[in-house]
Amino acid sequence: MSSDEDVAICMWYTLQNLEQNHKKKKLWIHPLNKKRITHNVILTLLCELRSDESKFKNYTRVSSVTFDFILQEIGEEIRKEDTNFRKSISPEERLLVTLR
Repeated sequence: MSSDEDVAICMWYTLQNLEQNHKKKKLWIHPLNKKRITHNVILTLLCELRSDESKFKNYTRVSSVTFDFILQEIGEEIRKEDTNFRKSISPEERLLVTLR
């Protein structure tokens, strides 16, 4: 082999390694979900709906009393644990989305 071939092989090998190292990394938490703690739309909506019973019933198809009863009955069963990496979705949010 000539030195030109050696250089070409080394360059090809280096480029292959660079391409393999620059693969797109997967996100554990999407940037939108990182904002969930401070910009919680669901809980904000729930608070606003609770102030007007007719809107609450129109949105969830149950009264706020029934919502609280259902939440009390199944809240522990639908609760998930927080992890070191992210907070879980609260039972209130889960129930509101399910009823919607």
